[in-house]
Amino acid sequence: MAEEKTGSSTVLVVDDKPSIIELVSIVLEDDGFNVITATDGESCLKLANEKKPDCILLDLLLPGEKGFETLTELGKSDNTKDIPVIIMTGKSSADDLKEALSLGAVNYINKPISDTKIISEKINNVLKSGKLIKKRKKTILLVDDVPNILKFVKITLAQDGFDVLTAEDGETALEIAATKKPDLILLDIMMPGKSGFSVCEELKQSEFTKDIPVIMLTAKSSTDDVKKAFATGAVDYIRKPIVEYETLLTKVKKALNL
Repeated sequence: MAEEKTGSSTVLVVDDKPSIIELVSIVLEDDGFNVITATDGESCLKLANEKKPDCILLDLLLPGEKGFETLTELGKSDNTKDIPVIIMTGKSSADDLKEALSLGAVNYINKPISDTKIISEKINNVLKSGKLIKKRKKTILLVDDVPNILKFVKITLAQDGFDVLTAEDGETALEIAATKKPDLILLDIMMPGKSGFSVCEELKQSEFTKDIPVIMLTAKSSTDDVKKAFATGAVDYIRKPIVEYETLLTKVKKALNL
């Protein structure tokens, strides 16, 4: 392992394959990171608690499905819950990625790693996001009638330092928006009662909420629905299901001028 660089960010790389650890370590050290390594979940948890790395690269497919267990334990501990975790995975299942993100992962890298530049890029993006958000914690109101989506998006945004308020219907969303004045609203289009379109129109008609940016969440792919979202006052839209958390974070940061 290279000599530790004073003032550089430290990355904990966790993988049971020595070839992967060697490859990733070389790339990160060449890009100026300090690197510590572990080959199993137990060693990962021990090092994370002792060394407090700035970021963790965690193989999701550790023997015995230990990647998921390790991710869960990292999120439970007060000592490690705020360390951003990027998962490395050969799995392409949307359900696996969704589960990992819901457990606290902030991003992922597909294996085999064909372009090694993406490793440092994703780590730098995560670390930069954390520093920007810490300057002033932003509040996001998330509106969706599906509890699992509320839970998943809330956990992932909170992991990046946002305060997240939630509402399951339009009327509640309007009330929270008026009283709490969030910095951004993520608003589902398809909800029982008031639709997202109606809620957005009312938000833009009120002096108290008209300046709050709104990003629409939609499972629809119709161009007309996207046009209508912008026509009602939305600044952007995100298609559901949300698998690419990086896309969500990028759009949130853009709307908040971060």
